[in-house]
Amino acid sequence: MQFEMTLTVLGISRMNIEGRTFCSVHTGQMPVGDAANDCRGYEVTKMGAEPAVFDQIAADFQPGEDVHFIAQLKKAGGGKSQPYLIGVVPKTAPPASQATKTTGTAKADSK
Repeated sequence: MQFEMTLTVLGISRMNIEGRTFCSVHTGQMPVGDAANDCRGYEVTKMGAEPAVFDQIAADFQPGEDVHFIAQLKKAGGGKSQPYLIGVVPKTAPPASQATKTTGTAKADSK
């Protein structure tokens, strides 16, 4: 089962260990509930990801940007499951009709 997640990404790293490539995405979110009393700033989490995710993040990425990921649940310790990031949802440009409306460059037909 795959699903989409929007995460505030603080950083992403790729590493090679004994010939295998691993990727980690570090995210942050504002604490909610009881955790809000025991945390200042973001709650920081580290999530596993396919190495291809690193290449899918834009070179001009700025920490703190929201990124839309495709994820799947992966088995974790203690009989639990956790999200594992398998791809980045590409950013889509607005339709051409919307882009011309916002930029004011639409021209009237001269028929």
